This record gives sequence, structure tokens and C-alpha cells, in this order.
Amino acid sequence: MVTLMDERGSGSPAYRWYVLALFTLVYVFNFVDRQIIVILGPSLKAALNVGDAELGLLFGTAFALFYALFGLPLARLVDGWRRVTTLVGGLLVWSATTTLSAFVGSYGQLAALRTCVGIGEASASPAAFSILQDYFPPQRRATALSIYGSGIYIGIGAALAIGGGILALWAKYPEGGAPLGLAGWQAAYLAAGMPGLI
Repeated sequence: MVTLMDERGSGSPAYRWYVLALFTLVYVFNFVDRQIIVILGPSLKAALNVGDAELGLLFGTAFALFYALFGLPLARLVDGWRRVTTLVGGLLVWSATTTLSAFVGSYGQLAALRTCVGIGEASASPAAFSILQDYFPPQRRATALSIYGSGIYIGIGAALAIGGGILALWAKYPEGGAPLGLAGWQAAYLAAGMPGLI
């Protein structure tokens, strides 16, 4: 039997939509931080002196393996612990490690940070799905989850726009004349990671 709480969801309608908007924004950050490396690939190859195979490992394996390995334990943590704390902790981990990626000096350092991005991001969907199901009644959950899921595509598009825009802007600076002496890929990592920390 469906309870009155299940039919109505929890919280006021305005607050539940606020929560959904906030979680969707977090999911956008998730995909910006995940996908920024795609547009930065050629710059990273030159800066870190790596080939296509190493770069491919950063795009896929270094991230996906740890995302998958930590996804189940983090989902279990969401089931038995504070869901918001788990989500915020993951956001801080993936945003901090994306930001720190701007300062790597070697392929190994970037690979280690990339694995941490995967671990942090594995917390987002289990926590968000669980919380959103509390806030939205069954007849509104599909809409809420589809809006949340739109963060994937917004984030991918934003990552390409942010990365491409910054690389294009940095290409106009003379060698060594860019702000703070940063390379374009470093500035792009900072632009991708810091909003999640804020």
C-alpha cells in the first residue's frame, strides 16, 4: 500500500525543485570534470610527452576502472550512511583532483589524479537517486530523474566549450605571456575543477 508520504513526496514543491536543480548542477560538474580531458588531449600529449596509448588509458581505463570498483561500495555507503555527506564528499574529491590536475608534472601524477576523479564521481548518482526518490512522488520521479540525467549532456557540452574556449584564448598569448604563466590546459583544468569546490 502506498503511503501518503509516497504519494506526495517530502518537502515543499519549491524546495524539491530546488534540490533537483542543485543536484543537476552537481551532475553537470561531474561530467565537466570527467570530459575536460578529451579536449585537452593534444595539449597533454605535448606537455607530458606521452603517446596515444597513454592518453587512451587516461580517457578510459584510469577513470572507468576505479569508477566501477568504487561505485558499489559507495552505493552501499549511501544505503547505510548520510547520503548528502557522501555526495558532498565525492564532489569535493573529484573537484579537488581535477583542480590539482592543473599542476601535474608527469603522466603518473595525472593518472593518479584521474583515478581519484573516478572514485569521487562514483558517489554522485547513487546518492542523488536515493535522495530524489524521497523528494518526488512516484508519478513525478521519471521527470525528476530525466532532468537530473540531462546533466550528462550539459556537462559534456560545457566541458568542450570551456576547454576549447580557454585553449583558443591562451593561443593568443605569446609564449610565457599567459596569465600566471599557466599553459592553456592548466587554466582549463582550473576552470573545470574550481566551481565544484565553490
